[in-house]
Amino acid sequence: MFKNYFKIAIRTLWHLKGFSAINIASLAIGMDRWLSDFPYRVTIGPSIFLYAGLLSVLISFTTVSFQAIKAVVRNPVTSLRSEQANLNRAIS
Repeated sequence: MFKNYFKIAIRTLWHLKGFSAINIASLAIGMDRWLSDFPYRVTIGPSIFLYAGLLSVLISFTTVSFQAIKAVVRNPVTSLRSEQANLNRAIS
């Protein structure tokens, strides 16, 4: 199951690598020009961006996994009944 998640994620990144490169480059240039106007400077290494990216991937993976597991464990008949009841209430 996780193997398929990684396959899809890598395939999507591979197809969109040009857009990602353009976005990252333009954001880096824009931030550099914007921050050059500030009088105080602090050097930030690339590791902070790597940690932030890894944290966001971890949070999104956890969220999607939790929702997928919840959908698998839930009884589909109960979901269909509640959807039908909601539909009936909306029509009335």
